[in-house]
Formats: sequence, structure tokens, C-alpha cells
Amino acid sequence: MNRLFVFISLFFMSISLYAQPIITSISPATGPIAGGTNVTITGSGFTDTTDVYFGPTLALNAIVNSDTSITATTDLAVPGVNHVSVVTVSGTSTPVREDLFTFQGNWICYVPQSGTPSNLLPVNIPANTLGSLISTGANSTPKGISFTPDGRFVLVTNSTAGNISIIDLAFQTVTLVTVGSNPVSVAVTPNGQKAYVVNASSNNVSVIDLTTTPVVITTISTDVLPQDVAITPDGLKAYVINATGNSITVIDTVLDTVLTTITGVGTRPSSIAVTP
Repeated sequence: MNRLFVFISLFFMSISLYAQPIITSISPATGPIAGGTNVTITGSGFTDTTDVYFGPTLALNAIVNSDTSITATTDLAVPGVNHVSVVTVSGTSTPVREDLFTFQGNWICYVPQSGTPSNLLPVNIPANTLGSLISTGANSTPKGISFTPDGRFVLVTNSTAGNISIIDLAFQTVTLVTVGSNPVSVAVTPNGQKAYVVNASSNNVSVIDLTTTPVVITTISTDVLPQDVAITPDGLKAYVINATGNSITVIDTVLDTVLTTITGVGTRPSSIAVTP
């Protein structure tokens, strides 16, 4: 009996020792990039916690309240969404949707304004205050908007003018590039080298080279009345939704040719997005 008792005790000790920590929720889920946010982490297997990370950033401190609760303080970090991870002698928590923490930066939301002249209205986040108007350089009806990956340039389609404004936000200078008729949306490749502009009335897409002075390098035909474009995270394909064609045009962004057309997607589709 004594041997059996020792065996059972060691068995359950080994289960406890090697139980991987699990995070089921965090609160709050947002905080400033300056750090200093006290975050309560709820889950299990926290008794032997050694470290807590917010993405790649080590927490300033981590207090183990119990096996199911930790209070950790964020340190200075860069803006973005990160997984919180708990490190114990038994392992590291597996990333889950419930452990995401957002470091809020000085983000700005830009709202196109129609009229004469046409402008962009900046909205400062997270303060939610309005900034000073930025001219698009075109008296038209701005619709689509996209940014280069470094956030320096914003591209705005001017639907009634048949061109696109490329605005240098650092100097607020504008470069106008002529595209097709009724440009309604635009997307920039993840490497920032190309922009794809959807021209609704021309039934095509203008491809703009952004590596030098912006210029249209080719035009790709789509189905009828294209409305929106989305680019895959690897930058290899662009998907264009066609309202009247009830279809999706799939573009090879390396060769800038149509790979295929997906039909039967529904009546008058108007927008499209790709998962990150």
C-alpha cells in the first residue's frame, strides 16, 4: 500500500509539474505604448510562473495571485497587437485569441471629404480628436484610400477626376497620377512597391509603380463594373470584386496578368477583404 501511495503521489506531482499554462482572458486588452498598464491574466497553471511577455516585450513585473490569476504591468512597446504569454517551469502558454493585447499608438484615421476643394480629415486615435484638413490636390469625389506599409504615403482615388492622389504625409505634398475612368478603390502591396487602382467605368485595374516617380506601368482588364481590390499578405495575388459581373478577378501581381475569374459569388458584390 505504501508503494502504491508513493507511486500515485509521484504520478500526480508529475502531472502538476508538466501542466502547460493556459490563458483564458486578459483585462484590459489595450493600453498605451508608454507602458504602465496593469493587466489581469486569467487561466490556469500559473503557480510556477517565471516570466510574462507582451509579444516580444517582457512585462515590467508579474505578480502571481494564484494558480489561475496573474497581474502583470506592461513596459514600453511599439504599437500593434501582441499575444500575451505566460512562461512557467512547465512550459509556455499557447497563443489564443483570448490573450491578444493591443498597444495603442498615435494612430490616425483619414476620412476623404468630397467638395471643392477635396480634402482628407485626420482623426487622431485613441484621443478621437480632429486634425487639420489635408488637400488631395484634386477637386473631385475621393472614394478609395490606402497606405504604403511605412505609413508615409496615403493614396486616394478621385472618382470624378479619373486620377489618384499620392500624398506625402511628412511634407503634405501631392502627386496626381492619371488612371482610368471612375477610380473607386486602391490597394498597396505589402512591400510598398505597387498600387492597384480599380477603375469602375473602365472595367480595369491600373497598376502603379511606387518605387520611383509614381507612374502607371500596365492596365489589367477585369469583369464588368469592378468595385474593390484586396491583396494577399504575401503580395502575390490581387482579388478584384466585380459588381455587375458577379465575379472575382484574380490577378498575379508578379506578372500582372489575370490568373482566373471566379463566378457565381452573388448579386452585385461591392467589397472584398483578405484575412491577415
